[in-house]
Amino acid sequence: MKQPLDKFRACMEALAAIATAAVAVAFLRPVLTPSVNGTLGTVLDVTLIAISAGPIILWRVAAASRRLSPLVASANCPRPWKQIAASAAVLVLGLAATGVAMIGSNVQTHQRAESDFERVSDRLLREAARRVHQPRYGLAAARGLYTASPGVTRSQFERFVAARDLPKEFPGAVGFGFVQRVMRPDLDAFVAAERADGAPDFAIRNLAAPGSETDNLPDLYVTKYCFPEARSASSWGLDAGSEPSRRAAAELAAKSGEPAITRRIWLVQDEKHRCGFLYYMPVYKQELPQGTPEERMTALLGLVFAPIILDEAMEGLKDSVLGEINFGIFDGEVASPENRLYESATEGGSADEGPPRTSMFRRGSSLSIGAHSWTITTSSTPKFEASINRSMTAMTGVGGTLLSMLAAGIVWVLGTGRTRALLLAQNMTADLSAAKAAAE
Repeated sequence: MKQPLDKFRACMEALAAIATAAVAVAFLRPVLTPSVNGTLGTVLDVTLIAISAGPIILWRVAAASRRLSPLVASANCPRPWKQIAASAAVLVLGLAATGVAMIGSNVQTHQRAESDFERVSDRLLREAARRVHQPRYGLAAARGLYTASPGVTRSQFERFVAARDLPKEFPGAVGFGFVQRVMRPDLDAFVAAERADGAPDFAIRNLAAPGSETDNLPDLYVTKYCFPEARSASSWGLDAGSEPSRRAAAELAAKSGEPAITRRIWLVQDEKHRCGFLYYMPVYKQELPQGTPEERMTALLGLVFAPIILDEAMEGLKDSVLGEINFGIFDGEVASPENRLYESATEGGSADEGPPRTSMFRRGSSLSIGAHSWTITTSSTPKFEASINRSMTAMTGVGGTLLSMLAAGIVWVLGTGRTRALLLAQNMTADLSAAKAAAE
């Protein structure tokens, strides 16, 4: 009759399996996952050891149980209920600990993914800010042109703009132009001067509805020109002061001496009627004082400006973050549909795509531009969420389950030692009785 495994042999086999797995993991894990260190590395080591040694130990425990069961059934020994209860308790506690470890691992995975999302969002925000601020440098150069020579002609300004690579240097800028503040009594003389300066068809146009608050005001903010002419000729002669948002931005820039932008408007230069805005920068007569808002208004020569189409300014920006982030730009501090200036193709979904999906991560950030505040929202895409590495949580679950089963098996083997000893004694007694009977 086969003898059941003793406790010493069971322990030695378990230790040998664990030691062999530990040595293998110690050599192989740094090669396979060199970037995983600290607590995370320890968890991974334990998991790999459990996965490697667990099946061998469980196999030996099962063999011991198979040997013990027939003997218990044939002998008059009580069933090892205490050992069963102890093994079950160890298994339940081990599985509970595994569950806690999995929750902790999942939290760490979520935190790492959120950190990655914040990093990508920051990169996108910096690039968006760079693009919308970029026209300011072109406006500063245009202001320098007027500062050096206040009598800039239409052709001179056109050559200045033609020397710049607008799509590359100033993404989204339709062109650069000049707005002059004209008092209504001086309007006829102003129009005559513009027609003499190479614009024979120059005429004043306005956007104000008859009887509105911006209709027939004493001063006008007239667009003298905007180049390139092919895209911007439709704005020549337009009274920007006849529309509240344009007037407010122009007056803010003139009185403060700082650049200012309009709220969301529809640009006359854009036949597609996409959202855009005007970026104004004041130009003053240098010989006059500019210490107060009133003095700056008196010294105002005009405003250089750039019409910006946000769809063009943000073109390719989503590709710069590999499609991992959707984003939207909103006018003001509230990210509402009526304030939307721009959104990437799949930001929050659309009516054609069905109900908006709920992103795992979302964030709102403020961007100050031209004395105005925008809100930029970012959200994770399915591509980003699918790239999150959740293998650690799965390995923790598998390893913890195997370790729990291993611990329960060892408790079972050790706990049934007394039963095996009794069975061994009974077998020896039976063998002696049989020998004695054969001798007689």
